[in-house]
Amino acid sequence: MTCFFSNCDYAETYGDAELSLALMGTGATRTLYMLTAREAATRRLLFDMRIEAGADDLMVRARRANRSTDNELRDVAISYARYLIDDGAWRSVARYRLEVREKDETLEPVGRTPKTALVHQGFN
Repeated sequence: MTCFFSNCDYAETYGDAELSLALMGTGATRTLYMLTAREAATRRLLFDMRIEAGADDLMVRARRANRSTDNELRDVAISYARYLIDDGAWRSVARYRLEVREKDETLEPVGRTPKTALVHQGFN
């Protein structure tokens, strides 16, 4: 399996999909990742997900889980990608935005109203 970004941080095959996660940028207070899901056989784009996290929020989550910030964000992003694949939601929407905060996450399709957002309460 190959990664679709030159600066790929993580790649895996899940069912018939290939998932690639790459760090796109970091700032003083925010981190931006991009996750792409493609059909393994044809490389057709299934969906992509823009993942944003506050640096302080991510550090608190990582400390609480006793892991690195990269591993914490990767596990959250990949679990949402697997959910979209298993649920088939990617068939109707190809772009998503995942906001990761200290105690919860919000996944929303890009181009739809915020009322369609899925909010998950994280563990304390």
